[in-house]
Amino acid sequence: MNSPRLNHSQLKAFSTCLDLLYGLPTGEDPVETVLNVLSQLTRITSMAVDEFKAVNGQIVGHQHITSQGFEGHPEVAVIPRLVMKDHPLIKHAAKNIGPEPLRISDFVSQRELKKLSIYDFNSKIHEGWCDQVALRTRVAGGTLNITVNRDRVFTDEEFFLFDLLLPHIRRVIGRCALFIRLPGNDQLTPREREVLYWMTKGKRDEEIALIVKSSPRTVNKQVQVVLSKLGVENRTSAVALVLGGA
Repeated sequence: MNSPRLNHSQLKAFSTCLDLLYGLPTGEDPVETVLNVLSQLTRITSMAVDEFKAVNGQIVGHQHITSQGFEGHPEVAVIPRLVMKDHPLIKHAAKNIGPEPLRISDFVSQRELKKLSIYDFNSKIHEGWCDQVALRTRVAGGTLNITVNRDRVFTDEEFFLFDLLLPHIRRVIGRCALFIRLPGNDQLTPREREVLYWMTKGKRDEEIALIVKSSPRTVNKQVQVVLSKLGVENRTSAVALVLGGA
């Protein structure tokens, strides 16, 4: 199948999402940044983030992380656990992490969807709910699943945008999972921890600036702040300190 053609506004939205995703420090909670970015991509009714653990194709653990658009509906935290048995996306994701997003309308028709337990739950919260996209990425505890809901079917073009953005979401979440665990002074800001992480990878100021979408001069100032907060005189000592405590 050929890739759908995107119009100017869709391409602009995708470009904006990339700038937001890479241009802002995601800190110790990159998921919130990702949700804010997704809300800029296309019209969305609600989003939820859950972590699943699967063994031999079966879901054996679930933890609700956060959500947007479900204000006043605490039951969103338990919906995945209650609909696991007949939810086509959860059943598929348990057996195959895959590189692609999943769209519920690709698995069942609207008539079949209305017979599933997920329809009963979501339609009570969002009148007219009829489609959902799942974006998945591996994390230390299993699989992080971001579900995006809407009251109309996502078009092929919109689904293609999710497909384009997903590798970047995975990269940012994976990168943050590494640098937030670095030992060091708790006074370091999210951006300073990110700069410190790339210092441990031997990156120069110019290279770090390209990665974090900043200027070499700003990165150099952040490096100096990191050294001061860690109580060391140079980059080599800073790297030795954090890696020695890892």
